[in-house]
Amino acid sequence: MRIVTFNIRHGAPKDDYRGLPHVLAEACAGLDADILALQEVDVDLPRSQRADLAKVVADATGMAYHFAKARMHNYRGKYGNALLVRGTISDVEVVRLTGDHRHSLTIGSIVLHPFREPRNAIIATATVDGRRLSVAAGHFATEPRVRQRQLTTTADHLTRREQPRVLLGDFNIGWAQAARWLEPYNLRLAESDGVGTQDGIDHVAIDGFDVEHVETRWLPISDHAAKIVDVSWG
Repeated sequence: MRIVTFNIRHGAPKDDYRGLPHVLAEACAGLDADILALQEVDVDLPRSQRADLAKVVADATGMAYHFAKARMHNYRGKYGNALLVRGTISDVEVVRLTGDHRHSLTIGSIVLHPFREPRNAIIATATVDGRRLSVAAGHFATEPRVRQRQLTTTADHLTRREQPRVLLGDFNIGWAQAARWLEPYNLRLAESDGVGTQDGIDHVAIDGFDVEHVETRWLPISDHAAKIVDVSWG
């Protein structure tokens, strides 16, 4: 089974701001994923040609999907995370996470942080080739203390569900720290067994699978690489 997490940057290349839904669709179809988590997903926003990016990818890959809005964007648009499965998605729970003070407002010499950016994580049961697993997918904060709370809250929700389990997404933290935070939940990063390079801030953590291969693949979309992990059932 192939598990992939990909921060798509609203479908835009790393050197441009304009989203390209057709390029995103082609890139994601080429990943050949069974479980695919997407972050920074737009729905009905001008910068991404008012496309529903989760549906665009689902149509291109033939996968079932669930989009979870983290916040409204530009009045009528939505912005959030998506989980896609080559099979079925059930028992979906969207966990609302306390955000960080990512945005600021400057008035003269005073810098204010008036609001927290909303975040969320999708927790679900995925069925692939008739076999069930528990999945959590999210995009966590840049502020260290908030990020730890978001990641561990998500891990706690996931571990209430049956094995095997996968937690994946943009963790916004390096490998070593993420591994320490997830250790109490019996979730180990895919590279823990020396398979793949321990780099980047996008991760796949597993419980109940054997890791066969880990790859970091740059695509024509985004300033993040896709993290690709091939596993076998333990």
